[in-house]
Amino acid sequence: MVPSDWQLCRMHSFIIGAYRIEQKSFKNPMSLPDWRKLVSDRRSFGRVVRIDHGDVVGYCLYRIHKRTIGIERIAVDPIWQGQGAGHMMITDLKRRCVGEIRRSIHIDINDDIPIDSLVAFRAWGFTSRKIENQIRYLWVPK
Repeated sequence: MVPSDWQLCRMHSFIIGAYRIEQKSFKNPMSLPDWRKLVSDRRSFGRVVRIDHGDVVGYCLYRIHKRTIGIERIAVDPIWQGQGAGHMMITDLKRRCVGEIRRSIHIDINDDIPIDSLVAFRAWGFTSRKIENQIRYLWVPK
């Protein structure tokens, strides 16, 4: 259950807080210039989960493609993992995946993603498929 004082917000006002989570969450975090480039790309959208007093506890960067939503980066501050922030962001993306337009959500996995995240994606209903040299986790509405 997600705490009641958590909010899902657009990322534009919380970019620095989200980048701090990027640094804490990945073995090889993106450089700040590369991360800013991804965030400022007009095809990218960002959401953060924040606490009422302003601290960012998680973020998700994604792109909307013709028939799918592609998660570019998703992370939750290690201190807050397992408390529902990731689930909150994935549920928001699932709500955007309705009707005949967007039919799936995917994330391409590399060795930088912690194993706990892979377990969470399975719990959220994603299945894995090998595509060329990488693993893709895919969610399709039932």
